[in-house]
Amino acid sequence: MVATAVSVRECRSPATEVTSIGEAPPTYRGPRVELLVIPDCPYATLAETAIRMTLNELGLPHTPVLTTVVETTAEAIRRRFTGSPTIVINGVDPWAHPDREPGLTCRAQPDRGGLPTPYGLAQALCAAVLKDHRMPH
Repeated sequence: MVATAVSVRECRSPATEVTSIGEAPPTYRGPRVELLVIPDCPYATLAETAIRMTLNELGLPHTPVLTTVVETTAEAIRRRFTGSPTIVINGVDPWAHPDREPGLTCRAQPDRGGLPTPYGLAQALCAAVLKDHRMPH
């Protein structure tokens, strides 16, 4: 369980429901979550588990999480990838260090193998959901 002080009800982002046979599948409307890792990142599984647990705790269990392996320096530069693992929410790395150069390296954060705290992850996901709900679709 992720201990958070973030309101779970505020973060829910339901998909559009299918109401009759033959209609298009539900349209996902929620945060876009991507996990960027280097090949053989020792923290990839831990990062994905933390993301999944936090999404479940926030009532967003159906949120897709795309894992992308960053294999070249050119791709790291293009993606502004400053270390593995990197969690990108709606195209933004909430924990980016602006003075850090892109590269194929491990992410240097103080704890949990470069991962944000459960509370920090929950805050970032909720902020993305709330921002998304305020934007016209």
